[in-house]
Amino acid sequence: MARLKRIFEFIRDYSGVVAGLCGIGMTISIVIDVIGRNINMPIYWVTDISLILIVWLTFLAMGSTQAVRGHIRADFFITRFSPRGRAWFEAISWFFSFLFCLILFIAGVVSAVESVKMWEGSIGIVHFPIWPARIILAFGMLIICMQFIIDIIQELKRIILSQKILSQKAGQE
Repeated sequence: MARLKRIFEFIRDYSGVVAGLCGIGMTISIVIDVIGRNINMPIYWVTDISLILIVWLTFLAMGSTQAVRGHIRADFFITRFSPRGRAWFEAISWFFSFLFCLILFIAGVVSAVESVKMWEGSIGIVHFPIWPARIILAFGMLIICMQFIIDIIQELKRIILSQKILSQKAGQE
């Protein structure tokens, strides 16, 4: 199980690196296009490639962002809970987040299959394939679903550990 978790973490972290590279690529292409437009030589494919790269960036980064708790949340609310209450709140919120992302994953797989069947592409001047972005969307949702499972297990372990500590303290008194 530990080996499987390490493999997942490698894939998740590598996906985050690829997302960062997509952001750099998108930035460079937009800068080149802006310069080109200023000298009356626009690059027509930049909008299409930027739209594809923003999908890659967003969905590949979701799992690694969740791993470091980088998503926005209302900490002012949960800081009022005890550590055990906070762990319960986190586990429940991760569970509902998992369900939501699982629905998006299933929809993403259906969309990706349909897109690959018809070799879906953009309708701009340059015909970029869209189906890889749909596959990445489903892959990114799978990664974040797996990360939520890991987070739920960690929170449940924290709850069990805090219960054992409370039981030991009660036994000592």
